[in-house]
Amino acid sequence: MPLTVKASEARAQFPTIAKRVYEDNIEVTVIKGSKPYVKIVPIDDNASDGENGTMYLDAYLEAADEYRDLFEALSK
Repeated sequence: MPLTVKASEARAQFPTIAKRVYEDNIEVTVIKGSKPYVKIVPIDDNASDGENGTMYLDAYLEAADEYRDLFEALSK
């Protein structure tokens, strides 16, 4: 079942949301100004098996930290 979060919540909770998308295989729609803005979706199951899945999640979480300022600006 897809989840919906505000852009500010996505920015503040991105690592948690990314982990949930990955582990629970769910989609999260990010809302900005009461309209759908972006969707966070899991990587194809074939691409995320085994060590590759961990590698992708680690890269995803690293990018979230690196681009936190960008996410903050987008949520305004």
